[in-house]
Amino acid sequence: AEAGAQTVVVDPAPAERLARPDDDWRTTALAQGAMRLLERIGAWDPAWTGGAIRDIRIVDGDSPLFLHYDGGALGEGDLGCIVPNAQLKRRLYERAAAHGRIRLCLGQAIRSFTARPDAIVATLSGDEDIRARLLVGADGRNSPTRKAAGIPERTVDYHQTAIIATAAHAKPHGGVAHERFLPGGPFAILPLPDADDGAAPWPHRSSIVWSEATKLAADMLKLDRPAFDRELAQRFGDHFGAVVSVDGIGGFPLKLVLSDRMTARRVALVGDAARAIHPIAGQGYNLGIRDSAELAARVGERLTLG
Repeated sequence: AEAGAQTVVVDPAPAERLARPDDDWRTTALAQGAMRLLERIGAWDPAWTGGAIRDIRIVDGDSPLFLHYDGGALGEGDLGCIVPNAQLKRRLYERAAAHGRIRLCLGQAIRSFTARPDAIVATLSGDEDIRARLLVGADGRNSPTRKAAGIPERTVDYHQTAIIATAAHAKPHGGVAHERFLPGGPFAILPLPDADDGAAPWPHRSSIVWSEATKLAADMLKLDRPAFDRELAQRFGDHFGAVVSVDGIGGFPLKLVLSDRMTARRVALVGDAARAIHPIAGQGYNLGIRDSAELAARVGERLTLG
């Protein structure tokens, strides 16, 4: 839309859910490039810098040594930022809803589509036909668009589950992100803005992405909160003082899904529809942002050429 294209967004989620996505307690790691892009399209909130990543420390198990990435050494600002999903979704929805060249078709899905030499015609679940020059599949790891376009994919099961939680801890994180490699998988501690919500004695917060062997993760997710917190503290370490979990806890099976190609006739895939990767470096969403930015640039070039 920013490049001048009339754009239709089709999403099965209703407007009420997109405008108020408060049930999503997870977070997203935004790299510096994604932060700049969101700022450019007016979807950035300066308050999110409370979760800025200024330093990254990577350690193998209980080793006293760690690999260190100092954001200040680059002289280009923060390395990234951890943003609550609910806030990110809300800002993106508000920006899209207010744009003059974006039409939102919400609470509907694409039932089928046909690629023709001059256009692609998509039939929605409400029986409306939409004719366009390009269909972008941004519909996730199990992308119906990818399947309908006949694009094969390869899948590798990591036999791991990502346990996602929010931790409250006694000492401030100082903008440091930690990645600890454990036998069951990587354990990430990611800085969040302080939240003095009374859920714990301390306001300091971090997001936890805990990759664990699938069977053990299932057992962890069945624990009551005190028992889960004891397991969390064992892996978290004591560098931020005492720690407890707050808000929701969820488990997400981890698989690599890689499309054989990113395009078909008048179809392009972006984000997890093109490739879903392990969350080890928090780059999945950022790759999707880069896909979208690159595709928008190409569309803009073609529009300029007529």
